[in-house]
Parts: sequence; C-alpha cells; structure tokens
Amino acid sequence: GKSLPVTIFGIAGVDGDRVLGMGAIYAEDGNMVITCRIAEDARADLRRHARAILRAARALLAQATKTRLPVRCVADRRYPRAVELLEHLGFRRIDKDLFEWTTST
Repeated sequence: GKSLPVTIFGIAGVDGDRVLGMGAIYAEDGNMVITCRIAEDARADLRRHARAILRAARALLAQATKTRLPVRCVADRRYPRAVELLEHLGFRRIDKDLFEWTTST
C-alpha cells in the first residue's frame, strides 16, 4: 500500500555558519519519536553548547505537548551523560535504554 506522509518538526543548532547538530520529532505508532544527531566535529565541544542543546530539546518537547502523545527515545550509549540529560528533561526509563516523556511529566 501507499505510505501516508509524515510531518516532522525539526530544529538545527548552529554556531555562526557551523551546524552543531539537529533534532526532530515525529509521530509513529501512537507515540512521538524524538531524535538528535550531533555533528562529529561538535562532539568534543558539547559542554560549551549545553544551554543551546537544552533550549532545542525543550522546543521539541513543546511541540510534543501539542499532540498529547507520549514521547519516546533511546539513550545513545556513545554519550556518557545522555541518560542524565534525558532525566533532566523529565524522561523516565521504561526499558534498558528506552525512555518516555509525557505531557503530565
């Protein structure tokens, strides 16, 4: 069959002309899925951009609030503080590396 179009809300983190990373949120199977990719050359400098990362994450969650669907994501083990960030944003662990955020959080 024909796939239905998917609406994705995305945000990019930039420092001047340099793209640091991007995040996106989209609906899939009754959940909102949030994803993030950090540019390879920006990974060593994440602490310097912590506020921008938090602002971008909160902007994505603000969009999710409008849908009233739970948001799910997988903590990336390449980043030792990924779990700490997710918990700071209000996500709760529902499986080994799977986290969920709800509007009631």
